[in-house]
Amino acid sequence: MTCTIASVMKIPLPSLIERVRGSLWFVPAIMTLASISLAFLLIWADHKFSAEVIRTLGWTYSGGPEGAREVLATIAASMITVAGVVFSVTVVALSLASQQFGPRMLRNFMQDRGNQIVLGTFIATFIFCLLVLRTVRGTDGSSFVPHIAVTTGVLLAMASLGVLIFFIHHVSLSIQAEQVIGEIAAELDRIIENIYPQDLDGGEADSVFDHHPELFGEGSAVVRSEGSGFIQAINAGRLTRLAREHGVVVRLKVRPGQFLFPGSELAEVSDGAGVDASFERKARESVVLGRSRTPTQDILFPIDQLVEIAVRSLSPSVNDPFTAVSALYRLGSALSRLTTKRTPSPMHFDEEDQLCVIAPHPSFEELVNAALEQIRLEGRSKPFVMKGLITTLHAVLNRASEPSRRAILLAHAERIRLMLAVSIEERADRDELMSYFRERIGGADATADPLQVAAH
Repeated sequence: MTCTIASVMKIPLPSLIERVRGSLWFVPAIMTLASISLAFLLIWADHKFSAEVIRTLGWTYSGGPEGAREVLATIAASMITVAGVVFSVTVVALSLASQQFGPRMLRNFMQDRGNQIVLGTFIATFIFCLLVLRTVRGTDGSSFVPHIAVTTGVLLAMASLGVLIFFIHHVSLSIQAEQVIGEIAAELDRIIENIYPQDLDGGEADSVFDHHPELFGEGSAVVRSEGSGFIQAINAGRLTRLAREHGVVVRLKVRPGQFLFPGSELAEVSDGAGVDASFERKARESVVLGRSRTPTQDILFPIDQLVEIAVRSLSPSVNDPFTAVSALYRLGSALSRLTTKRTPSPMHFDEEDQLCVIAPHPSFEELVNAALEQIRLEGRSKPFVMKGLITTLHAVLNRASEPSRRAILLAHAERIRLMLAVSIEERADRDELMSYFRERIGGADATADPLQVAAH
């Protein structure tokens, strides 16, 4: 199965985009610039048209300069006060999210567009009123009063009140466990569609790809990293062009989501004679490093996020198995989608169909292990969680038709069955779970006594 340069692993712009998305300053800064432009535009309009013409509109502010100053000053003072309250509430929400769901969940809250727009609305209204206030001159009955701009300031204040009500609702909703889990699951679904676009269509799920080991022998060379950090993205298109220019084949030793240490093997090149300092530099630049993982090309990142929520909720300090099972069901939903998706080929070809880059993807077995293994270990003594695991595997098995993938899922089912014998202390709970297991996992050998199996 071949793939073209553009069809696989679309590289984003540099990691600056991810940082901008996760910042609380970018959207407020854009909205502030917009408010500055609007203020100057409306002040120009007030200068352009006479006060008599503006008053004939019937809906603009019709008071004098003292009243305009008071209105604008009141709005500006209230906006900056509310902006401080919004910022404080946001920090509290971030603190609660970090404690309840883990520090890696802060990225989701920082990227929440609603919070960014709310903060930007109050700051933009404050700046707008300040800029308009400075143009008000004279006393009542004389000089310049920006009627249109003052009216717009009042409208912005009314809009800000609506935004404040939205913010209260939004924050109370965003810290709920089901909401957080649902947003991560939706992001996972989008990543699946992006990285695994092809359905099985009755074919084999994980074809045995020929990685051409004969190309990497004694004459091959290794490109090592100079920096360190998490691999956020790999520009496979750039690597393909680089390999084509030098007439070599590049086999990546890493993939998005892994942590790269200084001096680690980054890639292996088929012909060491074609590797020079320029080649190594360009190869390193094709791998985007950052301080944290991102879901751009790393499908394991949202899976690990859901697993982290489940594991933290099963800790003695939290003891919330309902949240754990909710995250588990979302993981099962993602696995059900993955069972019908074809694993992308690691091979990347140029326009002339020449092999240039070999970039590995996580196998279906790795994805299943990442989603279920840790939750199974942490929830082994909790009947409710074990029942959720059985339910999840049953749902995924119902979607899995490819034999090799069913075998992977049934192997996990067997681990669960054996764990029921040694981890569930109450015999009544154990018998109930075993009965539930036999009803749900029809493809597994659930006829043997688990206690006897565990004894052996």
